[in-house]
Amino acid sequence: MARRPRAAHAGDGHGDEWWQELSDLFDENVRVYLRLTALAAKMHGEGPLSGPRRTVLVGLHRSGPRTVAQMAKEREQSRQRFQPLVNALIADGLLEAVPNVAHKQSPLITLTASGRRTVKGIFAIERAWRGRLKLRIKKGRLVVATGVLREVRDGLERLLRDA
Repeated sequence: MARRPRAAHAGDGHGDEWWQELSDLFDENVRVYLRLTALAAKMHGEGPLSGPRRTVLVGLHRSGPRTVAQMAKEREQSRQRFQPLVNALIADGLLEAVPNVAHKQSPLITLTASGRRTVKGIFAIERAWRGRLKLRIKKGRLVVATGVLREVRDGLERLLRDA
């Protein structure tokens, strides 16, 4: 006897089983994030290349100069909360503030030569660990998984914006 699909929630077009799968996806994302944090601590330690510092350096390498407010917003933090991390990286000589022609009071934060060397070192450490991750996932499945997570993030961002 075939199972009847559960009733959808009023107006959302998805049943309980769909919502349970989405909830499982959220839970699994949290677990992956926690494992990535633990792995970053093993690879880079808790010192100068801690997870948050690595994220800022690699983010600037990938996106180019940004204001502190832009970087904070991307991480769902306030500028005031994010500023001390940037200040510490500036004090360590890894970042510098440069004039911003678009906004006189908000300088752009960019990598210094030392910061660029540090990012190269980060990538070298991570390359050395890559071969130790034994996964048998084809590239196509990774592309699909990334796309699904992006869709979910976009939906969450719309919900937050509209709430």
